[in-house]
Amino acid sequence: MDDEIVISDYANDSVEVFKNVINEKIDLLHQKVILLNKDTGSRTDITEFTYKILKGIVENEKDGIYNENKELIDDYNKYINAVRELFDGFKIKDELLSAIVLRYMIKKGYFSVKGKFAFEEYKEPIPLNDGLTIITGRGCCRNMAYFYSDVFDGIYKHPLAYGGFISDNQEAATSNHVINLASYNDRLLGYDLTNGLVFRFLDKEHMFTDEDGPFYLNYSTYWDLVHTKNSYKDVVKNLELYDKSVGNVLSPDDHNKYVRKAFRLIDNNKFKIIKFNIHTHKIKKEINEKTLQLKKTT
Repeated sequence: MDDEIVISDYANDSVEVFKNVINEKIDLLHQKVILLNKDTGSRTDITEFTYKILKGIVENEKDGIYNENKELIDDYNKYINAVRELFDGFKIKDELLSAIVLRYMIKKGYFSVKGKFAFEEYKEPIPLNDGLTIITGRGCCRNMAYFYSDVFDGIYKHPLAYGGFISDNQEAATSNHVINLASYNDRLLGYDLTNGLVFRFLDKEHMFTDEDGPFYLNYSTYWDLVHTKNSYKDVVKNLELYDKSVGNVLSPDDHNKYVRKAFRLIDNNKFKIIKFNIHTHKIKKEINEKTLQLKKTT
């Protein structure tokens, strides 16, 4: 795939839609782009021109929100650095194991201000950073996936969030879902922090798991366009990586071994985790208060 992709009808229509939403809040923009996806899977024929229009709108919206909430973002970044230091103390060299450990720590409420976590999607998304809600003690697949990406960005090569449409029928995927990607055998697998499932690539645009399934996850360019720092060329490069990861598989037995290893690691480091929670409680409380206030005013 090169940069000179033929403009599709979708791309032409998108230009007009994007022009009309310049002055809307970012959550309304999200809704419009979700409607554009129409549950049809990947949009890999989107042009660089169309991409730049969308990205520009989103970044302008985000810049305004970030400037108004710089203190909250600074606090969140400090907390993310503290989480990174904690994981550095675990001395984990395996990206997939890190994902599994982080999942169980989120579920147990280790990163939440009140020490508990509930799976719950905010009816009105917080338009600042998807990872913030983990600290408030609530969140959905998107929040968990982007919290993971924030923690491991720059540490692992591909702590990406992979968004799309999931169902038990590859041709009829209808509901949004976001998972992460983790390296295994020098190629990528999908790891679902929400459900603890491992996905494998069927091709560059489709993933599959038969753990507690079968479930298919069909790639949506929307997530790469709106929810990441990726450039257009990054999106194209990622699709090439996904293609190279076809055939990479983790057996159920090996997955169970990873889970048992994660439990042992958390248990063996419980005093480090307790110390971490004591030292970060104040900043978590401040982040929680500012995040809930942000939600009320957006």
